[in-house]
Amino acid sequence: MSILKHSIKFLGSLTFMLLFTVSVWAQNHTSGHLIMEIIEAEMEGSANNPEAAMAMDMLKGSTTSIYFTPEKEMTVMDMMGGMMLTRTLTNIKDDNIFTFMDMMGQRFKVNMGSFSEISEQEENVQIIVDKNDRKNILGFDCYKVTIVSSEGGVSMSMETYVTEDIRTNSSVVQGMQSNVMPGTIMKMSINTQGIKMVTKAKSFNPDFDKSVFDFDQSGYQEMDLETFQRMGMGF
Repeated sequence: MSILKHSIKFLGSLTFMLLFTVSVWAQNHTSGHLIMEIIEAEMEGSANNPEAAMAMDMLKGSTTSIYFTPEKEMTVMDMMGGMMLTRTLTNIKDDNIFTFMDMMGQRFKVNMGSFSEISEQEENVQIIVDKNDRKNILGFDCYKVTIVSSEGGVSMSMETYVTEDIRTNSSVVQGMQSNVMPGTIMKMSINTQGIKMVTKAKSFNPDFDKSVFDFDQSGYQEMDLETFQRMGMGF
């Protein structure tokens, strides 16, 4: 298998770590469009690992666009110029979450389950709030919140700056699909399993074309999350 294919598979294994990075539910904004961008990505030992180094380079500049209204929210993660495109669509009224993945010509529609049930399961998380450490990001007043979590023997720490002017509804962390934060993350630094990434808000617009939710959903292979995980994608 070529280095490129190895790198794409490696990026696929990171997808769920990013899927719920910033799906937004607003407090002061009832709808909006937020764009996040990975500005730093590195892996321990990547200097001696061409595949890992290539994967980290591909991650830099990747964007996550978040569209939200009181009824729906959608996260669109664009990696490698659209070669790897992931949409996570949450329907608040119908209480469901579906993830649509386009990767190397393969298309999957994954039923993530009930959002309300998922949101009741987040417990093993330590949250440390420091309102004395503040930043202004895109005109929003943000303060520092650190998350430390552990699941299945894997620990992860995340340093973030959040604003209470916007309220996230979905999680920012793999394995924690509901939001445990006091506000919306505008900048975050993740450190897990030797991977470090920094993501920062690039732009915010309170208005957007709502037809973005009506994308073509045909041609996807449908399955539940358990089946998808058994496919060996690394999620």
